[in-house]
Amino acid sequence: MRIDIRTATASDSAALSALILRTIRATNSADYLQDEIDFVCGSFSPDKMALKIAARDVFMAISAGALAGTASYAHGRLHSLFVDPAMQKSGIGRALLAFVENHARAAGDARLALSSSLTAQLFYEKQGYQLCGEEASEGSRTLLMQKDLGGTRLERCGFPHCATVVRSQSSKTHSLLFQSLTIFPINSIPHLHACPIIAPSVLNPERHPWTGP
Repeated sequence: MRIDIRTATASDSAALSALILRTIRATNSADYLQDEIDFVCGSFSPDKMALKIAARDVFMAISAGALAGTASYAHGRLHSLFVDPAMQKSGIGRALLAFVENHARAAGDARLALSSSLTAQLFYEKQGYQLCGEEASEGSRTLLMQKDLGGTRLERCGFPHCATVVRSQSSKTHSLLFQSLTIFPINSIPHLHACPIIAPSVLNPERHPWTGP
């Protein structure tokens, strides 16, 4: 699957809002009451998305010409990782997460923190995040999690149009990273199986719900 990740602009606010609201209602209803779902959805109206885009680094994952997912970064924290319900279990969530981790490393962060939904906890644990405890948040229950980003180096894939790939010095993290699409586009992303570094890995489908407002 070809996945292109780009920076969102204010003109993307409505499309991102629609994707996030659809994902929250479809994915998180098993773990949250309807009042909690409605409260969280109130943070992702088109107007509020425009404010988030102005305040954070917001990224969009595009696959097969369609908006497939989003995630954002600000001040050492991952925010609002969502994958369209119809495109979950395809590696898009892991690709977005790896992209933001690389973005955080470039910003000089030694670790990345996030507010996880109850639904997303297992997904983040499988990507190397540790639970720090419950957060006191109004209207919904979230979990504070973080991951040490140290002990990594950047390498080049060498395949045409394939940009920097993160390769961890930790064998455990290396395995996790290379089960996701850890290539970051310059002009385009080659087909997953064409990349000589990514091709040997096996994508393990996961669930990719929201990480909180």
